Amino acid sequence: MQDVQNSVSAAMSRLPNDIDPPIVSKVNFNKFPIMWLAVHGTRPLHEISAFADDHLKQAIETIPGCGGLMYGGLRLRNMRIWLDGERMHSYDLDVRDVAAALRREHVEKPAGYLESKSVEMNVRTLGEARDPADFGRIILADRDGRLVRLGDVAIIEDGLADRRSLARFNSVPTVGLGVMRAQGANVVAVCDAVKQRLPELRRMLPEGMEIGISTDYSLFIKNDVAELKFALVLGVVLTSLVTFLFLGSLGTTLNICLSIPTSLVGTFCAMHVMGFTVNFMTLLALSLSVGVVVDDAILVLENIYRRCEHGENRHPAAVLGAREISFAAIAATFSIVAIFLPVAFLEGSIGRYFFQFGITVSVAVLLSLVTSLTLTPMLCAFFLRVRAQRRPRPRAFRGPLGWLVTLTSWLYWFVDRWILELIMVRPVDWFMGRLGALYRR
Repeated sequence: MQDVQNSVSAAMSRLPNDIDPPIVSKVNFNKFPIMWLAVHGTRPLHEISAFADDHLKQAIETIPGCGGLMYGGLRLRNMRIWLDGERMHSYDLDVRDVAAALRREHVEKPAGYLESKSVEMNVRTLGEARDPADFGRIILADRDGRLVRLGDVAIIEDGLADRRSLARFNSVPTVGLGVMRAQGANVVAVCDAVKQRLPELRRMLPEGMEIGISTDYSLFIKNDVAELKFALVLGVVLTSLVTFLFLGSLGTTLNICLSIPTSLVGTFCAMHVMGFTVNFMTLLALSLSVGVVVDDAILVLENIYRRCEHGENRHPAAVLGAREISFAAIAATFSIVAIFLPVAFLEGSIGRYFFQFGITVSVAVLLSLVTSLTLTPMLCAFFLRVRAQRRPRPRAFRGPLGWLVTLTSWLYWFVDRWILELIMVRPVDWFMGRLGALYRR
């Protein structure tokens, strides 16, 4: 941006002197309106525009979190001067004389101050023209003792600014007020604050004017967050159901599923410490983490269960089983962290979006590791029940799981006999045999 600014500044000497200075600005998506208010009614458009610019703008900009307004369809009052070429030629005048007279006469200049022994008062000169009659009295030149005024050579109209934009609300011409949020403000909070201020704004309106909401982008955010919350709850329910389906025990299922709320609550605490909000990316990360945070707990519980089946007591089995499987649980956890944590450190705009996502997933997975090595063994040491044989599956699932086990056995036999034997083992043995024969020669 600095390079562009330097180039524009270098070209300023080649631009006309009476133009507005060029403005170089970066596109910031935070500066786009988050809500559009429509001001319409039976009043003329210039009255609606004037009221919106003079009164509604100040009332809306005082709302907490509002960072300014953007207009749509606004047409403010503008004096239009239509010059008569023949009259100007008869007085030996041109457009430059009119422009010079306007710059000279239509201006307010400081007039100093009046000072007394105890009071000092500033003096203001009302030099600007306010209506067509004032503009018509502006002196252009002196021709042989006769003053030529602007009204002698032009028609002055109290009109509107050029139509640069058009706004309609329910097919009615309107003035749109785009509310922009301040830096760091919450979109939903600002939109809710504007909605709470609407009754007060409606009381300010004169007769024949109405104000309403034409676009509210916070509704899309609320819908997305609601969908993610539903997906998060559904993920917890389905994870618990699948865990119960394969473990076949309600107690062990509850032991495993306790890692879900423990990890999620701990992740919320970490988000609060790091200044994260409950937004689209963090909720997406939590939804993704629901099915992952139970893996370490399942590893630890299965190993403790195996030791108990071999005759060990619950307490030593929990201690030794957790210690035995801890390295595997740590390796599995850090393999997941190695995938998501680098995402948080991407550069550019993508890195800004995915920073909270990567950190949230990594924190949730690390907390699941802590839970699996502390909470899960403790619960197993006190509440785990193991019989000589594993508890049979529920009757409704015994048939499908039996078919699944049979299919897995056939698949293992096929891979071991055909894939490994014919495609990998035999070609490798043949190649090594040929290589040994060549070496012996």
